[in-house]
Amino acid sequence: MRAIVRKLLGSQETGLVLVVVLVTLTLTLLAGAHPDRRSGDLVNNFWNSYTLVQTATDASFFAIMAIGATVVIISGGIDLSVGSIYALAGVTMALLLRALGPMASVPTALLGLSLCVGVGLLCGLVNGGLVVGLRVHPFIITLGTMWMLRGIAFVASKAESILVPQPLTGVAKASLGLGGGLYPVPMISMLALASAGTSRRAASRDCRSPASRSASSPCRD
Repeated sequence: MRAIVRKLLGSQETGLVLVVVLVTLTLTLLAGAHPDRRSGDLVNNFWNSYTLVQTATDASFFAIMAIGATVVIISGGIDLSVGSIYALAGVTMALLLRALGPMASVPTALLGLSLCVGVGLLCGLVNGGLVVGLRVHPFIITLGTMWMLRGIAFVASKAESILVPQPLTGVAKASLGLGGGLYPVPMISMLALASAGTSRRAASRDCRSPASRSASSPCRD
């Protein structure tokens, strides 16, 4: 039992969890309260379902980028162009969908998702090819592609906002029965990707352990 406690206290993940808990407690204590419109009960301004879901939804866009960046950092690299790829994927998707004209909801959503993933994959292949082919540190390569991709997105959009088709925003802003102006789809996507990334990392760590090299293990060479 002591060994488990010592291992937990010594892990980096425990430190991050403690920081999140302390920040949450601080915000909860300092946020104050307001009367609920329906029940009249006092509700904490921070620790309530609406604020928590909205905060997670707002953070999901950055968290999804962070999941991919985490994989790169774990492998010993770094990618400074993630935000620019994010912008270019969105601009490309919006311009192409606007050029194609009105379509049904499902094809619009699937095409929009495919375009964004395709642009991100292509940009990642370009970054990886330059790093391997030129044998230059990824910091330098992705610093250059960051500005290049950001410039392409800026010029293609003419520095203007581009409206995407309503079926696509309808999927992204689906309330899923929550109501109250909450859109949990980005948050659910973030949790699904985070779970997939965490399970893959755990499987990779297990495969690196000596015990996983047994004859019956699926991790054997």
